Amino acid sequence: ETETSPTEPSGPEVETLPPETSGSETVPPPAETTGTEPVTTPAPSYDLTLPAYNYGATAYGHVRTISDHFGWRVTGNPEIGPEQKDACGAWILQVMESYGYAGRILDWDHDNGKDVFHIRDYVFRKQGASEKRIVIGAHYDSRECHGAEDNGTGIGMVLELAERFAGINTAVTMEFCFWDGEELRDYAGSYYYLVTNEDPENIILYINLDCLGAGDEMYAYGGEYVEDTLIRARGLRMAERIAAGLGIELHETPKGLSRASFRSPTRTSGSDQVYFYQWGIPYVFFEANAWVNAEGNEQHPNDEAAFMYNSRDPAFEKTEGQINHTEFDDLDMLESIVPGRVFEHISAYSKILTVMLLNITPDMSFD
Repeated sequence: ETETSPTEPSGPEVETLPPETSGSETVPPPAETTGTEPVTTPAPSYDLTLPAYNYGATAYGHVRTISDHFGWRVTGNPEIGPEQKDACGAWILQVMESYGYAGRILDWDHDNGKDVFHIRDYVFRKQGASEKRIVIGAHYDSRECHGAEDNGTGIGMVLELAERFAGINTAVTMEFCFWDGEELRDYAGSYYYLVTNEDPENIILYINLDCLGAGDEMYAYGGEYVEDTLIRARGLRMAERIAAGLGIELHETPKGLSRASFRSPTRTSGSDQVYFYQWGIPYVFFEANAWVNAEGNEQHPNDEAAFMYNSRDPAFEKTEGQINHTEFDDLDMLESIVPGRVFEHISAYSKILTVMLLNITPDMSFD
């Protein structure tokens, strides 16, 4: 693509909303398990008040810009070259600087054993009252397509949250990160961030935003298993309780998938949460997906590919339900097939994430 990138994206015009609240009452938590035994510790209470804001509008505007101007953001394909990806990174830097952030750029040459690729991450820090921090990340590279869903929606959400919290005093520090190299399938950008990080012990939670809009349902994953004991799932449980209090339905990884990294409610492969998980850092991974068909069966006979079953809509039959990495990953096409869904989902995720970030304090443990 040769289109010139705009200087600043704009979301759809949305009427200003009055304050939207659901009080600060205690919400009954979903069951949290360690193996088959319920955890008996008292569930925390969160303030569920949503400040007045057009949730999702800014993110959607960024998705539109990315789909229209920054498709084919490819790392490692010499026939395409990195020009579109580099242009998108420069645009991200420009937008974040317009919000008042100073960027830290991480450059390195990644050798995957076959080829060497240049990787560039963008990291922006919002200092809080404590050095304890949350890392909020999305990959900005794509496959050979427009990359609106994968991962324009994640990019747009990180940008919206960064703008939203730029002027808010927070109890913890936040880092807004844009990763390169995710589509190489070895998550090179987030790996490099961790191996060069001077104080990873201060990261209390990683939030991964990848493919938030077009899938049939809204999902959240978190935790890991030590034999049959689920640990480090408190971030996921926090997200689920907040979603329930806001009247938003979040799904977990379907039970019964044979791949160990898909064991419900975890998702320890397939995106940039991988190395945070391997480093023992709690994560929550948000994604819109379908996983199983209308009869409750996996779309693919081998569930190595089950996570690529994004929608049961017959319009996607050509790709067996897959949106990511296909011709369907184009905002215009998605709006013609599932009109309004992308905005609906990213708006809901924006609400969940806003309440989460407003409630997190440095003394919280997500282990």
